[in-house]
Amino acid sequence: MATPQLFYWLLAGALMGFGLIGILSIGLPFLLLGCGLVMYGIIRFRFRGFWAFLVGFGALPALILAAQLVGSPLPICTVTSTGLSYESLPGTTSGGCYPPSYYTLAIFFGGIVLLGGVWPLLRVLLRRLRTRS
Repeated sequence: MATPQLFYWLLAGALMGFGLIGILSIGLPFLLLGCGLVMYGIIRFRFRGFWAFLVGFGALPALILAAQLVGSPLPICTVTSTGLSYESLPGTTSGGCYPPSYYTLAIFFGGIVLLGGVWPLLRVLLRRLRTRS
């Protein structure tokens, strides 16, 4: 498979993934551009190399979420009747209490990356099994 085709699918997936997690702010143009690239890619390349789309779709959002979760100091989170509140740790000036959905989304997008990475391996394995029979 050609390298430009892989980069095309990675770019389309990354644009759609970024657009999806940023839909409430600046994500809509990225999501629409990614959808357009996917439609053109399906017409032009069929589904050859589509696994790279899944890797791009999951990798960028997973990296953004993981960097946000890992890069900030752990606050002391409490759940109140009005929602989540937090206290910063002593000696820190910033902190945030991330809802459980952040962790869920990071795991979800990480799973998509794994699916995209396993897809070509499964295709090779199935081809080898067919040729043996």
